[in-house]
Amino acid sequence: MKALELATLFHEIYERRAPEFGYETRKETRAFDPSTANGRLMVAVCGDVLDQISQVWLTIRMPEGEIAGYEDGVEIMGVFFTEEDAVKAATRPYDVIGAVQIGENYGEATINWPSMRYPNLRAPQ
Repeated sequence: MKALELATLFHEIYERRAPEFGYETRKETRAFDPSTANGRLMVAVCGDVLDQISQVWLTIRMPEGEIAGYEDGVEIMGVFFTEEDAVKAATRPYDVIGAVQIGENYGEATINWPSMRYPNLRAPQ
């Protein structure tokens, strides 16, 4: 979804729901016009929102004791908007967290995942 699409959707829903809250919108702004100052502002704000939510954090449970192997499969423990929430869901030493872009298809390819880490894995003492 692009910023203009989100701004249009937001406006349509806003106009539809306004009466539910006892609010009457102005007749001259009921149709969304992205060329007006208000329309340009809405598109810009929606672009910023999309930038903020285009990345999510995954928490993945790896098989115990297999840092590099996936023979026994992995389990997705959750998808989160913040790294902090992903860390909270990682409760075992081999649970992995990392950020990914929404809408990205990685297919079968091996990817470089710089944000991936084991938040609970500790070096032997």
